[in-house]
Amino acid sequence: MTTNDRCTPASPGKLIVVDGIDGAGKSTLVRTLVEQLADRVPVLLVDKKSVDALDPVVAARLRAVNKIVYTPDNGAPTRWGDFHWLYALGAWYHLLEECVIKPGLAAGINIVVDNSHFKIWARFRADGLLGNVAIDSVFETLQPPDTGLLLDLEPAVAHTRRTRFTPLESGFTGKFVDYQSAVRRELRSLCGANDGWHRIEVDNLDSASVLEVALERVRRICSIAGGA
Repeated sequence: MTTNDRCTPASPGKLIVVDGIDGAGKSTLVRTLVEQLADRVPVLLVDKKSVDALDPVVAARLRAVNKIVYTPDNGAPTRWGDFHWLYALGAWYHLLEECVIKPGLAAGINIVVDNSHFKIWARFRADGLLGNVAIDSVFETLQPPDTGLLLDLEPAVAHTRRTRFTPLESGFTGKFVDYQSAVRRELRSLCGANDGWHRIEVDNLDSASVLEVALERVRRICSIAGGA
């Protein structure tokens, strides 16, 4: 956690989510965004590695659930079935919210989330293997962000930026562009239906320009003066 000890929060922190298809530059933006905010406001980066907690019982539970979801299982994740992964991932994100995100926000810490549940939600819907009602029921009660930043990138462009992709990133079909196009449609639909989301078209933007746009949005949400 990165906090500014000189700042005494007077109100709850803000929840900021960065999302997009695989290869859109989410993790790069999140790391830089947190670095830029750290000298101005209390801020915490939350991602799939967020398994630390002051309470050892909570930390143990976070690590245990995280291990089920994110530890490689000999290249055969499909053997467990889609509902297993839907509920396992749902358990992880609900636990993360209860044990990390909600306490942090209540303490006045601004939370920036990488690898959010929205991408997982979009992946399941893009797969088309489970009903949308079942998928939505797992994730819809999770707290909405104060602002969501959708890094919108053409999948064909993402494909040229990286030389290797995991089977998961291709939807286990080997067709990265087709699968990520379906994920992108779900994320764009989510963004268009929720006022708290802001779409950033990143196809022709370098990382510095993307950061500038993101910072402008986050400054307004967190009431931070310019120049971060």
